[in-house]
Amino acid sequence: RLAARLLAAFCLLLFFYLALNTALAKTLTADEPAHLIRGFVLDQTGDLQFQLGHAPLSHRLIGSLLFSEVGLPEVRQRPLWGTNDRLELAAQLLWDSGLDVERTIFLSRLPIIWLGLLLGALAGSFALTWHGRLAMAVTLIFYASSPNMIAHSALATTDLATAATYFAAVYAWWRYWQGRQFRWWLLAALFLGLALATKLTAI
Repeated sequence: RLAARLLAAFCLLLFFYLALNTALAKTLTADEPAHLIRGFVLDQTGDLQFQLGHAPLSHRLIGSLLFSEVGLPEVRQRPLWGTNDRLELAAQLLWDSGLDVERTIFLSRLPIIWLGLLLGALAGSFALTWHGRLAMAVTLIFYASSPNMIAHSALATTDLATAATYFAAVYAWWRYWQGRQFRWWLLAALFLGLALATKLTAI
């Protein structure tokens, strides 16, 4: 048991290290500015005008650490505020406001990395409950070295957040059917609600 726990901890730490390095090394992807501006606006104003068919939870997460950035501009004071052009507003905030862009991008990506850790832990727990310690070890080794999981966990987008919350709902539902314990039913309902609040395609 101790060896299995140590291996699980090692795999999750390795995943965190690789995702962190990826987040620090990658430049902005094409769709990250749109998600980033939504996080900015939700964090500073709570205004949903830029959501445009997107559920707000993942953008709340993306913007949750931006308050710690010194000199963060007030989004409502930008000239393009009120135009509803989220991409132009994002470009103005990132490149024309004196913002520390690299730090801002990293702060927006960090909560998604934490969700990636949660997803890995849930996948390992699922494998352990279903088929034992060997299955858990294999699952976590593959998870910690998966290019897809590392790449998506290191981006300020909605995909990993949806995967984590949705998988948590499925896992909790599966645990409920194993023993019919009411707490798992409640957790399944909670995580399904979080998944729906993260991205509309969770339906």
